[in-house]
Amino acid sequence: MAAAIRYSPHSTPSRQRFLILKPGHHDLRFYEVDDIRDRDVKCHQLARHTDFSNVRAFDWSPTEEAIFGVGLTTGEAALLRIDDSSNGVLSFIFKNPRPCNAVALSLNGYLAAGLDKVRNDFCLNIWDINHRLSTWDRQAKGWTSTRPLYEPFRKLAASEPISSLKFFSDQANTLVSGVKGQFVRVYDLRDHAWNPSIQFPTRCTNNISIDTQDENYFASASNHGEPTVCVWDRRTGLRSTAASMSSSSLGHGAVPGPVLEFRDCLDSSEPSSQPSIRTVRFCKSKRGAFGVLSSQGQLKVYETATEYAGHPSGGRTASLDQSADQLEHPQFLYTKRCREVEQPYRARQQGSNAGARLESFDFMSSGRSDDHYQIIACRSNGAIEALRLRPQPPKMEFSIKGEATVLAPRERYDTGHGETASRVNITSSASEGARASAILKSIRLKVARAHRSETEREQAPVLSSRESCLRALNLRPPDASTLDVSDVLSLGTVERRRAEEGYLFNPTTNIDILDDDPGLQTLWRWVQHAKIAAVNGGMVYEHIDLAFLGVHGIWNCALGRSASSRLGGEFGRQYSKAEFKNAVRAVVKHHKKSHYKGPETAHPELRQLCLGLCDWADSPQEFEAELQRLLRQESRASAAAWALFNGFPKRAIDVVLQGDDADKVVAMALAAMHNTAGDRKEGDVGAWSGLCDQIREDARDPWTRAVLAYVSTEDWKVVIEETSLPLRHRVGVALKYLDDGELTRYLSDLTIDCVDKGDTEGIVLTGITEATANLFQNYIRQRGDVQTAVLVMAHSVPLYFDDDRFRHWQANYCGRLNQYNLHEQRCSYVEQHARMSRTTTTTTTPPPRSRGEHALLTRPVPPRQIAVRCNYCEAPIANNNEDGLTVRAASLSSTTLTVVESNGSGMHGSNNNNPLDRPPRTTTTTTTTMTTTTMTSDMVCPRCGRHLPRCGVCMTWLGSTNARHMHSGKPRVMWRHMAKGEKPSLRPLGGGDPVE
Repeated sequence: MAAAIRYSPHSTPSRQRFLILKPGHHDLRFYEVDDIRDRDVKCHQLARHTDFSNVRAFDWSPTEEAIFGVGLTTGEAALLRIDDSSNGVLSFIFKNPRPCNAVALSLNGYLAAGLDKVRNDFCLNIWDINHRLSTWDRQAKGWTSTRPLYEPFRKLAASEPISSLKFFSDQANTLVSGVKGQFVRVYDLRDHAWNPSIQFPTRCTNNISIDTQDENYFASASNHGEPTVCVWDRRTGLRSTAASMSSSSLGHGAVPGPVLEFRDCLDSSEPSSQPSIRTVRFCKSKRGAFGVLSSQGQLKVYETATEYAGHPSGGRTASLDQSADQLEHPQFLYTKRCREVEQPYRARQQGSNAGARLESFDFMSSGRSDDHYQIIACRSNGAIEALRLRPQPPKMEFSIKGEATVLAPRERYDTGHGETASRVNITSSASEGARASAILKSIRLKVARAHRSETEREQAPVLSSRESCLRALNLRPPDASTLDVSDVLSLGTVERRRAEEGYLFNPTTNIDILDDDPGLQTLWRWVQHAKIAAVNGGMVYEHIDLAFLGVHGIWNCALGRSASSRLGGEFGRQYSKAEFKNAVRAVVKHHKKSHYKGPETAHPELRQLCLGLCDWADSPQEFEAELQRLLRQESRASAAAWALFNGFPKRAIDVVLQGDDADKVVAMALAAMHNTAGDRKEGDVGAWSGLCDQIREDARDPWTRAVLAYVSTEDWKVVIEETSLPLRHRVGVALKYLDDGELTRYLSDLTIDCVDKGDTEGIVLTGITEATANLFQNYIRQRGDVQTAVLVMAHSVPLYFDDDRFRHWQANYCGRLNQYNLHEQRCSYVEQHARMSRTTTTTTTPPPRSRGEHALLTRPVPPRQIAVRCNYCEAPIANNNEDGLTVRAASLSSTTLTVVESNGSGMHGSNNNNPLDRPPRTTTTTTTTMTTTTMTSDMVCPRCGRHLPRCGVCMTWLGSTNARHMHSGKPRVMWRHMAKGEKPSLRPLGGGDPVE
């Protein structure tokens, strides 16, 4: 048996005592705590006992601190006097000596001893030690004037080995015992029958521990197979009779089981060895908390809680203030949390520190009922430590409007009233009118300052374009003190602020709103370019629509899985690669692209269109305009790289010659390459490449690195491998200089990589297609930006394909707009999305030879509709409950209902011109309702049960039945007019008759 530590049940917060038992050394020491600082326990020794044999079990008397009971391997139980160093031993001998596995002491002076099995003898003996200690003088040392040994007054468990014992404190004549590998039994010693009062069939019969805060619950453990801990409720056990004692009767009827069972509750530090449970102890100051210690030194604390249920007879629900003994019926127990105090000991990782294994523990009594309880522990090297379990963080409730409420528990001592909570409200640090980009910039500045010291110590590595963007947008501080709660709440308002600023489908407006995020600006620039290209059918030829396809789809002549939506809407229609190339050729001609110039290729028209999707220059005028923009907005290195990529090395030299010293080094390298191209000797190539590579390694600018990569090797493959270069330029270089096979492999690999990483730069490759949905799924997983994903994907869904993920994101985003009370923005989104979702097709009779004329699809446009929502819970009020169910409306002084009229609904639009020029008409009605009544569900909100308002003209409840249509077969509920003096001819969202 390993060393054990036990906290005295007689300790008080001002006088804390404990003992340490080392059975192998026959040593027991009694200590008193002087001070506890962090983990260090300062104590002094009160007494010592060394005259006893090998100990297998022990228990501390709940009535006398000087009495300590032990069970010995020599076949006897003994009482040790531990307060006077007298080595006093009072023995209790058994008729058939065998190892004593368990001992327990009760409040009324009983000593119970559990023994190993022997034939025809009892294994559970109980003595009344008051008889032997009736003449004991406590002032004298040792056991003085004690009476001689007598037979036990009760013998139980015939030929059944006992593995564990414990007396209840609230019922001193009752004890619980573990019959090795068979039962957990509860004996009432007042019952003269030999049968137990309650029994639980189980293999968890070791380490029995009783919850001192609620003694209805006790725990036991098992080491057979996987380590298991069971929590039992003595009120649910099987009442034992002579019939129920037989094993055959257990298979009939309901067999009681544990209220909680923790299987495989320990972790193994070594796969080859299975840990076993060494100790199970309940906390002395917190109800339902117990600790489990493994043989490998792992300590876990489980905290359980009770779900109070009403009395089975239908009485009132039990109150939280009700004491445990007042609850006469069982409650539901659940696991509140599990906390790992000590990890498993790993000897290989800790090297020579072999004495760090946790050997034993016990809970200390602090006199407090909160989470600040302590554990006193003993390690194998003899060190004594105090392990404090930190309290759980306070509960926080977050509002979608950027507010938080903190429920901070306030400690109370010895009041018996439990905890009270103080409410703390925290608001966003940003002002209400602040722009989202300004908030993000200020927070990123704080984070950048916190990281600055680390950046200065070591040189930052060269990052890819995506990694550079993510680092610039980094919002993760190096420590928790960098940002406070108000800053975090400000981040939660970014989506709402962007929506209020007009973040919708206009790329120009969106680019201005996103001036803090260059990556998203690049995304919307591509969307803007694609929308301009698709204006007036600019991407449609005959029956093939190429709008919003990416470079990867164009190059592979792929329209996606939903190809029929791009083929005039005819389901099952097929197309050939020749037809696809004809459409590409016509689109290129329509946009007046110049002839392809580059390496030999079988698909020049595909390369032309793909270069256009990358927004590369197609004419000298476009090239010069982009060059001047780069000189104004970015750097000379970027302008020089642009000139070099487009085949103008002399222009690149002229650009960088006017720059600083670093630019002039690049100019010198370009001039040397241009002047000696093809004339360098083989011996000079290695030296030249090495020099350029060395300069390139020292450079941090992606454009400079790309130029030097080409100068050193004159190989464009090295340029496209420079991941720090923006993706659209890498793709443009590949389209301009790689052969067909290399280009196909490069585009496929790069597209897969962008989709897997959720890189929004990859929209150049994927376009807005099915692959983009996969890309945005990974993007949302990383950044949580559903808003951008919905707005970008809406350009193609459901116009060209449908995706359940988009539907889910859209519903989520629209729901949040409603929670923000941004109903006009939500209506604008729905309306504009409906207009974008009208399918365009091409007239095919007679078949045109050039780009055909376009017409709108023949889907009927629904009439103007109204969306009725409850202003209390924001739920839609739809006329879809026809089953006659009743709903109980809660009492409310006033209910406000908002009706927003829009020009479109669903995924279709209307034929009205510029519907956004007319703001939606909003009607708000407030009325006073009655107290709780029962009514049909058509007259209340289907979600919160609030009563709908009355009509301002006829005072009829909204949703009430129209008697004229009761037997006409038409809907039985009609929406009445909502505006005073008006009778608009509108229809409810669920269909039905026009409104009166």
